[in-house]
Amino acid sequence: MNTLSDRLNALRRRLLRLGLAGGAAWGAVAAVGVLVLWMWADLGLELSSPARAAARWVALVTLAGMSIWFLLQAVRFATTAHLARKLDEAAGTQGQILTGVDLAAAPAGEGVTAGLASMAVKRAESLVRQVEPAKVAPASSLRKPAIAAALTVAAILLVFIFAPRLAATQLARIFDPYGDHPPYSRVQFIVEPGDVSVIYGAGFDIRMSTEGGLVEKADIVLVDTGVTLPMFDEGGGKWRATIASVTEQSRYFVRSPGSASNRYTVSVITIPKLENVRVRISPPAYTHRPPFDGPVPQAGIVGLPGTKVELFARSNRPLSGGVIQYEAGPRFEMTGSGQEALGSFTLDTPGKITLRVTDTAGQSSADSFSTTITLLKDERPFVRMMQPVAQSFATPSTSLPIDLIAEDDFGISRLQVFRSLNDSRPLPMEVPVSPEQPTRLHGQDMLPLAAFDLKPGDVIKLFARVEDNDPAGAKGTECPVAVVRIISEEDFKRMILTREGMETLQSKYAQAQRRMEALAEEIRKLKEEVDKADKDGPLSDELRKKLEDLAQRMEQEAAAVENEAKDDLPFDLDKALKEHLDEVAKKMREAAKQASKMAQKNPQKNGEASEELEKLAAQLAGQKEEFRREAMEPLEHLAKIFPLLEDEARFIRLYEMQKDLVERLASIKTQDHIDDPKEKARMRDLEEEQRALREELKRLLDDIEQHARELPDDPRLDELRKMAMNFAQAVRESPAEDRMLDAELALNEFDGKKAYAGALAAQEILSQFISRCQAMEGEGKACLKFQPGLSSGMGNTVQQLLDAAGLGKGNSQGDGSGGGYSTRRSSLRNVGLYGKASASRSARSGAGHSDGGTGGESRGGHTDLTDPAGVAEEVHGRATGESDVAVPLKYKRRVGDYFRRVADEIGEK
Repeated sequence: MNTLSDRLNALRRRLLRLGLAGGAAWGAVAAVGVLVLWMWADLGLELSSPARAAARWVALVTLAGMSIWFLLQAVRFATTAHLARKLDEAAGTQGQILTGVDLAAAPAGEGVTAGLASMAVKRAESLVRQVEPAKVAPASSLRKPAIAAALTVAAILLVFIFAPRLAATQLARIFDPYGDHPPYSRVQFIVEPGDVSVIYGAGFDIRMSTEGGLVEKADIVLVDTGVTLPMFDEGGGKWRATIASVTEQSRYFVRSPGSASNRYTVSVITIPKLENVRVRISPPAYTHRPPFDGPVPQAGIVGLPGTKVELFARSNRPLSGGVIQYEAGPRFEMTGSGQEALGSFTLDTPGKITLRVTDTAGQSSADSFSTTITLLKDERPFVRMMQPVAQSFATPSTSLPIDLIAEDDFGISRLQVFRSLNDSRPLPMEVPVSPEQPTRLHGQDMLPLAAFDLKPGDVIKLFARVEDNDPAGAKGTECPVAVVRIISEEDFKRMILTREGMETLQSKYAQAQRRMEALAEEIRKLKEEVDKADKDGPLSDELRKKLEDLAQRMEQEAAAVENEAKDDLPFDLDKALKEHLDEVAKKMREAAKQASKMAQKNPQKNGEASEELEKLAAQLAGQKEEFRREAMEPLEHLAKIFPLLEDEARFIRLYEMQKDLVERLASIKTQDHIDDPKEKARMRDLEEEQRALREELKRLLDDIEQHARELPDDPRLDELRKMAMNFAQAVRESPAEDRMLDAELALNEFDGKKAYAGALAAQEILSQFISRCQAMEGEGKACLKFQPGLSSGMGNTVQQLLDAAGLGKGNSQGDGSGGGYSTRRSSLRNVGLYGKASASRSARSGAGHSDGGTGGESRGGHTDLTDPAGVAEEVHGRATGESDVAVPLKYKRRVGDYFRRVADEIGEK
């Protein structure tokens, strides 16, 4: 029985679902039809809002009613007997299922009758299981309502496609009946300004244009008062109207026969409104800066104490004044004039200010303007002595350049140079400052040391002081003292060679080449002047004078070249090449004699003089080409290969320094934790030394790669280039730098055992590359023989250049710890060298290298520096810093190391 009743219940539920779904579909179609009819009626009759609101309820009732009616019909046909008949019809069982259902519902009998009834019920259950519910209640009954719903949706979509504005308008009016949705019209209104805010008592214009067609009449309807105002046709479909004296909030819309616009709101402004705020900032007079006039900066008002600030606030109403209020501070009244109010105050307090205005009716603005006030500090000035540098050397006969740069944020009032000789009291000397008191001043002058009768060993100390123009009291700063030690000419030459050995050798011969080029240019110009004159005419007195000047110039240049040839350099190659300088001087003297004879020859025609000048130019050009080939090309070839030879010596020297460090670390190689303050201070020094060696190794490898890339594009140099690049790469890929770092970290942790092991491992790794380094040196020296001028006169020049630079094989000891080879050559690049070196030694102008020391013109105003024994008042309260600027990181680290070392030495005291 359970199976038979379950099957009947399942079939009943299916019939009910199908009935309800069909009812909902037909109800939806009917509801859409109701809405369409209502929209149609509204389109023609312009229904009221309540009538349009009723459309939704009618549609909902229609939908619910049809759904319920179809559901009741399904219930009526879902009785047990009806379902059993449907099953018999579907299964063709001629009433067996209905009989089984009836017998199952009848009271139980006895005997044979009960057995037969049970058999009939089981037979009905068997037959019911063979019937599919879909055959009794097919889903095809939903086909018609589904088609009707689909057609309805398609119709709606077609309306939206072909009449989107019509559909959107009517939907809005039905589903939002109380909203501002004017009836649909072919003509669409574009109203300006739409929603508007108007000052109390003022008026405004309304302009309207149409799209989709033209109208013959248009009116403005004021909704709240019911007043209708006509609009005036301006032509071209444009209309205009004016609403005057607005005193209360209202709404309006534009209307014409059959059309209307949306409704717009008119708001009334009865309090002043801030429209614009600008500022005039007038810095104090001593800054010499113009006032700023414009909008308030985004960062707020910024200025020095004493800066005058004027704020101008503009409103939409006539103003009587206003107020500028500091947060928890003073307030300043503003005065009104028309629609603008003015307030002023002087900067003396930082903070935040707020500005409000008041109209003539006494109404304060609801909105306000706020900004910040920031006070600037008149910082101390800054002065730097560019020349001479902090540690300098000069010969007694040179002129020492003084080059100062002073800066201040608002103006410089005074700049002085203090000088003392052999620790005498410093004498101040004024450097002229413009009355405009510039914020940046560049002062230059020359100190003629020859006037002081100085001797080697004398010491001149210089420093500069700058003061600003702060009216509250000038602030001053002094630069560090520059110490200039007087040395002999011989020491000066030796130091120049140490710093610029290869450059000095090149420049000695380059000077001769430049002299020949200058003479060739003068000959060319003189020949051009001669060629402009009449070829058959006599040579003019003016041209004769120029020929005599040319002869004198050639004689002077010949003498200069002879002096350069006599100025011997301690290099074998110089001894081999200087004969070319003698030959150049000889040819110049011969050319000078020829030019002198040309000037004295009388009569002489211009054409003859031109031919003689051409021969003279050809003779000089030939000598110049020979000098370039025999002297300059070999030197240039050496200059390009020598950096790699220098790098090789630097690597060997670095290895020796690492080896020396290992030997000194052996004294602590058994100690893994050191507490002695003195030993800890020593380990700090060793840590710094190891760090310097590691960083120098990185720089050296970079230099090798760079110098290899800079080799000329010559197949004969390819092997040297390849060896250098492979060497640098191999050292870089080795663990040498890592072991150095291990030693460095171990020293930082006061672990002598690990420090020694790391440093020793780094030394052993570096030692493996010594042979490759020497092979690179051999290849480099072999490449020098490509130049015949080098192979014949090279001698020991390479070793001599390395010795001059402090990189020779005999210079490995005695440099002290921590500095290494860099204390020889590279350290001289950090000092100033000033002296009357020959022109050949002055090819490079670097920091502190004077080109002859012959004096110069000062752009900073002349200062009397000729009194070496002058005495000035003792300077008290000297500032020790240059400027309040950020300290670079590397110097911060040095300061930190210094204090750590002090702490280690003090220990627990």
